[in-house]
Amino acid sequence: MKLLKLLPIIIFFCATPALAAFFEISPEVKTFAVGDTVPVRILFNTEGESINALELSVAYPKELLLPVAVSDANSLLSVWVERPQITSNGSIHLSGVTPGGFSGLINPLTHEVGSGTVATIYFKARTIGSGSISLAETHIFKNDGEGNEVIATITPGTFMIDADTHFVDKSLKDVTPPLPFEITKSDDQSIMDGKQFISFSTSDSESGIEYYEVKEGTREWVRTESPYVLLGNGMEQVSVRAVDRAGNERIARLFPSSQNNSVYTQNSVLVVILCIGALMLLFYVRKLKKKL
Repeated sequence: MKLLKLLPIIIFFCATPALAAFFEISPEVKTFAVGDTVPVRILFNTEGESINALELSVAYPKELLLPVAVSDANSLLSVWVERPQITSNGSIHLSGVTPGGFSGLINPLTHEVGSGTVATIYFKARTIGSGSISLAETHIFKNDGEGNEVIATITPGTFMIDADTHFVDKSLKDVTPPLPFEITKSDDQSIMDGKQFISFSTSDSESGIEYYEVKEGTREWVRTESPYVLLGNGMEQVSVRAVDRAGNERIARLFPSSQNNSVYTQNSVLVVILCIGALMLLFYVRKLKKKL
């Protein structure tokens, strides 16, 4: 598991049981029809414990459901070790961290602490039947500086698929683009084999980020993830396009470095000075000719 490879960062030497935190698998509706696509949220309640990292895999009946997308909109995890995705064999796995820790979401009216969303999975109903969606494996780590593991229970999400009870996904009505974001360029010699690369990230609270695309200069758009190794020499404009599940997009641009612009500006000023000098010399020569 990728998250377990972060032991030097999360740092844990022993696992000690904590309070009974729990996961809840929550389908948008319990009954839907064949062909419908239904969002299923993975909720996590820490029961007052502060956690800073988790890893999980999703279990579901593949003969009944087809996962078509995973959204990280409003996720309690802000930094992904392994972004939630669906593999070619239909398995779903994710891992990430939340710097500073997560203890739950506070209701501003009741001041009660509730569950946070880990991710939302969109399943398409294959055929008539009933079943449940659960988690096959989980690892949750305390925000205690030692990375002690938290024990959590799991409440599966049950569902029924019939031929008539159709569901309409409201997230498809999302008309708001992802949040504005910036592109950061780096050429740290200790990573990416010393090559120049860019980093970027944004979020979309309504339907979630579907994918990113990068365009260097006049090259074609390329679907990718952050970080992205630049193909050019860093002297071209770089654009990053973030697209949410509803098709809305936000584009950020990174222009050639200010150092290059400074050189260009200095050269331009030098040309202007030379031109003015030439004009003054020409004027002086003409003035001398008139005197003669």
